[in-house]
Amino acid sequence: KWNFQTGEALIYTSAYSTSDLHKKVGTVESSIRYAAGKLFFGGSDGYLYVLNLDGRLVQKINLGTPILAEVTIQGNEIYVADFGGNIYCFSMSK
Repeated sequence: KWNFQTGEALIYTSAYSTSDLHKKVGTVESSIRYAAGKLFFGGSDGYLYVLNLDGRLVQKINLGTPILAEVTIQGNEIYVADFGGNIYCFSMSK
């Protein structure tokens, strides 16, 4: 029904990602989480993404390092760990 492209991967973790300058590939290494009518996931480009159910970008937050772990949602809080070992907590706005 729709497709969403993340930015270029900061690290190359899959067979289809490459450092070839002519092939800019973004990857998502974890599952997508659903909460409050939105989709949440981290990209290997270092951004936490929030999309509407129709695939439109609502927000992206630059964490600066790849996000390979799944996003965890508890109540109104979104937790995400990055490749550098940092753990972040964000509050969902209502």
